[in-house]
Amino acid sequence: MPLLDDSLTIWEIGFRWAGLNPENPLYYLYLPLAAKDNFRLLLSAIENQDLYCGGLTTYPSPYHPEGMLKFHAKDVNACIEGERYNRKFLQLISIQRREFAQWCDNSGIPYPEFWFPSGWLADEPGYPASLRKPANAPKEVKPELPSTAIKASTASIKRDQTKKNWSDLIVVAEALRAKDNSLTIAEAIRQIKSMSHLQAAATTEGAIRKHIAHLWPPEAKKPGRKPAKLS
Repeated sequence: MPLLDDSLTIWEIGFRWAGLNPENPLYYLYLPLAAKDNFRLLLSAIENQDLYCGGLTTYPSPYHPEGMLKFHAKDVNACIEGERYNRKFLQLISIQRREFAQWCDNSGIPYPEFWFPSGWLADEPGYPASLRKPANAPKEVKPELPSTAIKASTASIKRDQTKKNWSDLIVVAEALRAKDNSLTIAEAIRQIKSMSHLQAAATTEGAIRKHIAHLWPPEAKKPGRKPAKLS
């Protein structure tokens, strides 16, 4: 099954093309070389106008300057030169699947499996001929799910998302502790709550401590007593 998304950010493409999960929280602490190389390749193609990207156009627009390539020149050049990879910038700029397909076709680059699995063909125009469905091909009819099945599926998705959120939080806690063995649980919790991608700002410290305390030795698990009040 191909991705349902008709557009992906440079950040997502860079990781998925390398066979990596862009949502892995560890990648907020470091970037794999394969993803960096893909970021550089994509931005070089955009800068050379080989790959069309509506979010980084070369056409001047006084009404939308932040959509111009020149507006982001510092981040683009730093990435291409391998000096700095601005995560917020890479997560902001999206590329359409059909534009990406055209670039691959023109450049002789094989269509990556994550977005163009074997046998996948497009319905809409704009794709290379090799990815277009025949004009007389019958359209696929998808069966409708009963409301009970939809509710059960939604509940299952929410449970899986909650489980994943805690799993990501534990992975980050492990990475923080590996980076600094003297880090206390309280300090780790403060850092975790400040990381927006973990969505833990509103989570209580007690709940977070419950999930990550097993990473510390027994003597470090107690939060400590408050000093006694003077009479």
